[in-house]
Amino acid sequence: NRVRLKESLTAFAMGGHSRLGEQSPVSLLSIHLFMEIKDTLLIRGDLSQHIFAPLGFDGGYKSTATIFDPLKGTSRDTSAPPTHVQRFCVAKHPSDPAVVMVIGGEVEHGSDTSEVILYNSTNDKWSQGPRLNHPRRCAAAANSSSTQQVVVTGGRPGYCPSSQSDYAKESVEILSQDGRWVFGPDLNVNRSNHSSAELLNQMYVIDGSRISKPGQTSVPAPETEKSVERWDPRDSRGWELLSEPLLHPRMDSGVVVVDNCMYVFGSSHETVKCECFDPVAGKWRFIAGMPISRVYFGTVVIWNGGDHAAQEEEDEGECVWLVGGLHSMSGVKNMLSYSPKKDKWKIHNYSLSPNHAWFQATGLP
Repeated sequence: NRVRLKESLTAFAMGGHSRLGEQSPVSLLSIHLFMEIKDTLLIRGDLSQHIFAPLGFDGGYKSTATIFDPLKGTSRDTSAPPTHVQRFCVAKHPSDPAVVMVIGGEVEHGSDTSEVILYNSTNDKWSQGPRLNHPRRCAAAANSSSTQQVVVTGGRPGYCPSSQSDYAKESVEILSQDGRWVFGPDLNVNRSNHSSAELLNQMYVIDGSRISKPGQTSVPAPETEKSVERWDPRDSRGWELLSEPLLHPRMDSGVVVVDNCMYVFGSSHETVKCECFDPVAGKWRFIAGMPISRVYFGTVVIWNGGDHAAQEEEDEGECVWLVGGLHSMSGVKNMLSYSPKKDKWKIHNYSLSPNHAWFQATGLP
């Protein structure tokens, strides 16, 4: 709807200009309206109002996924997925934003998987997607809006047969437009338990633990936990390490982009420290810390519209929700929301039942 609205406004503005002349008040008004809202349309993204929390872990492998409405405080389970998995990553399908991709992860009995399962939110059905070239758990995924691709980075295999001895050199997989996974440029640091996001058409990979050779269990390393890499999918050059690392070492953090800035929350070190990256200044800064530490949670940007009775008018705008996860290795019984505009947190007495952990979440309209 956002894309169609933008295209219609463009056509209206340009068409009015050509038919009515440069001095036409209708033409000038249409162009003025388009210029006023086009940036807002780009910044607000898909205007998600629901949180999709696939699968998860609660002392066992969960057999359902949950769709949560944060403004109403209600949730419902989806149909049963074909595979029970945790430690996966998620992305929107590049050809249909109503379809969520659950990528890789760890299946029952501790085996890593290359499987990709798809959930269609319009008909509540699951299906199989194209498999990764390598099994990956604790990887990260992000959508590239500039190339309409899904970029999966890092992750670790629980085992590494000799046929996959080059795994460390194949740290990035990209879903091509013909529906196959192809290898992309390698990360400078092969890592797992990290996060990724797209910011101003560039892909970012931040924090995590280091994998120094194929089949090795990831190793915590301070320099990796603070490092940041960036890559432009439209450029033939590979990933570059940013000269400005994170201010605080992290693993298993949550990352989102709001108003062209990148926000990072939490860590498996159970820190409450959070920070924000301004790509124009090229600097990180601390923001308000979480009221309660947590790890292995989902992070989603939700559009809080002022027309919702449950939403205070001054909070209208994009809000970051932290759902699920663990605190002191016990399931959390609440959710957190953060307002970038006000730099303030709220605690909500909602919880996913059973509690989700070791998972990622995404937004749905």
